[in-house]
Amino acid sequence: MAKSVGGGFRVAVSGHRLNQLPEATRPALQKLIAEALQTLERSAREADTKVPMILVSALAEGTDRYAAHAAKAKGWGLESPLPFLIPRYEKDFADEASVDEFQSLLKAADSVTPIDGEALIAAGADGAAPYAAVGDALLEHAQVLLAVWNGAPKKGPGGTAEVIENALAKGLSVVWIAPDASAMRLMVPGSLPAKRSAAAKLIEVLRERLPLAVLPDLA
Repeated sequence: MAKSVGGGFRVAVSGHRLNQLPEATRPALQKLIAEALQTLERSAREADTKVPMILVSALAEGTDRYAAHAAKAKGWGLESPLPFLIPRYEKDFADEASVDEFQSLLKAADSVTPIDGEALIAAGADGAAPYAAVGDALLEHAQVLLAVWNGAPKKGPGGTAEVIENALAKGLSVVWIAPDASAMRLMVPGSLPAKRSAAAKLIEVLRERLPLAVLPDLA
């Protein structure tokens, strides 16, 4: 399916996979992600964004899927750029149950746009290039980023730390959730959008609801 770029308030999601999410706190994390989506929806409405709410998720195991399930439960739209063609991407997943969950979310998505990551690599790009490309696709039409991140420095292209850095550079706010579900905070871009713009109003509303955080050193 081709990517939908029509009207809508898009929340991109990026975050750790299951191997970096403490098992004991995963239920609390899922609950906090759902609360974050609710906060973003209320904030978007207060900022006079009278458009459908859409989650943009690459549907990897862990954060991406937690957010996708929460968004669909709320009646949001779902758009899914993927780093590889579907048969190759399924090799990233742990087992048949994970592939089945992925296929179920694909069917629930309003649009699915795979990147041919294998072609990028064959053309000389490194192995992280498909993930960097899908990170760019997540942010392309987003108004805000929801990130589940442990605060660690960048490990390479396409990781959550880089997606956060790129989102802030594009002027997007970031709702940052700790993987252990201990905190939900707001990062705002260094260069704020023009006053009275919808983006500026959104930041204003979010700052009333969430404590501010400063982006750690990613070097």
